[in-house]
Amino acid sequence: MKEFEANNENDYLPLRDVVFNTLRTSILTGELKPGERLMEIHLADKLGVSRTPIREAIRKLELEGLV
Repeated sequence: MKEFEANNENDYLPLRDVVFNTLRTSILTGELKPGERLMEIHLADKLGVSRTPIREAIRKLELEGLV
């Protein structure tokens, strides 16, 4: 999982959606392993964002049953 890079599909999305898409892809590709703890501070540092969009993305991932 890398810090955000500019690309067309994410240019007009709210930050929480960009973070959600990044985390969702990391889960589905196995970069984030089943049972791995998702620590807000660690993820925020890794993605270069504050904890708020991380928290919002994790809630959305919970609704999808991914975490």
